[in-house]
Amino acid sequence: MSITAKTVSMVTVGATSDEDKLQIRQQERTIDNLNRLFAMLFSIVFSVAAASILHKVTAFVITAGPKVVDWEVVAFNGAALVILGTTAAIFFHQASRGLDLRYAQNANVVPHRLGFLFDYLVIVLTMGPFALMGKALEQEVTDVAGFFWFFVAHEILILFGLAMLIIGQLRHTIFGDHNISPEFVAVAHGVQRYWFMMNSIYLFIMASSFFLASGSYTTVRSCPLMPHQSGALFFMMVFFALAVARNAFDFLPMWNVFFPVKPQGANGQQLYWKPLQKLVDYAPPRIFGLSVSLPLVVGYLFLAAAVSVMFLLTELYDLPLWIRVCS
Repeated sequence: MSITAKTVSMVTVGATSDEDKLQIRQQERTIDNLNRLFAMLFSIVFSVAAASILHKVTAFVITAGPKVVDWEVVAFNGAALVILGTTAAIFFHQASRGLDLRYAQNANVVPHRLGFLFDYLVIVLTMGPFALMGKALEQEVTDVAGFFWFFVAHEILILFGLAMLIIGQLRHTIFGDHNISPEFVAVAHGVQRYWFMMNSIYLFIMASSFFLASGSYTTVRSCPLMPHQSGALFFMMVFFALAVARNAFDFLPMWNVFFPVKPQGANGQQLYWKPLQKLVDYAPPRIFGLSVSLPLVVGYLFLAAAVSVMFLLTELYDLPLWIRVCS
């Protein structure tokens, strides 16, 4: 190669590298702008919840006469705030970081406009259940139906997330994986399998717990989410424990997926929690010529069982009935 040709080649490589850096920077700025929007939406959610609690505190302070603290009501509100705060914080962290990993780190990735729109709308629309959870803490709501609406909003959040995971499976089937960072493809599939199984199992356990606590298997139902009703405080603590445990299983195994931790593998690869690693490395077998993901099958079975308990046995769809029970 002549000196001139070699020089041109080096300049071309350098130019391409600079173009890649500029492209990545533009992608990062786009994702950063979206994350600012998400942060604003989350601040609205927390503002609604804070205003609801502040209204209760203000009403208590300005009430004339001797002040008697209702510690059971305080416990209900405290548990609800922890559930809302931790769930929303984890979702925001993983959602915003997920966009980075999918789109912002590879100059050769050309996002599909509909695929990107889907990922964007999932995050925006998830604000709905979060806002409902915050609104459900208002005194006008809890005085009438206890924390029933908060519980329903939380389960709607989980159901919505599962529905989006199902649609996300179709998204990958339609648009493929070529429009997201190739380094993140296998991890993304493993994470989705994990989320689908974990949330389906949680939903089944939570629905079964409500079914038992509400006496839906008898002719006389009770509201386990109205303070001072029989067994209500115990069920609220069960709800709190299960929701926080779900958040822990959501956050801890995903730490080095969504946080830029230095790879710890001998060959420079990232190491994940063993159950998650198995789902990342999982290769679906082919049955009768079709690719069948057994983890997803397990998730669908638990989801079907949870929906059956919620709607066929507990009849949670009959909101007027449960409002009367909780009143």
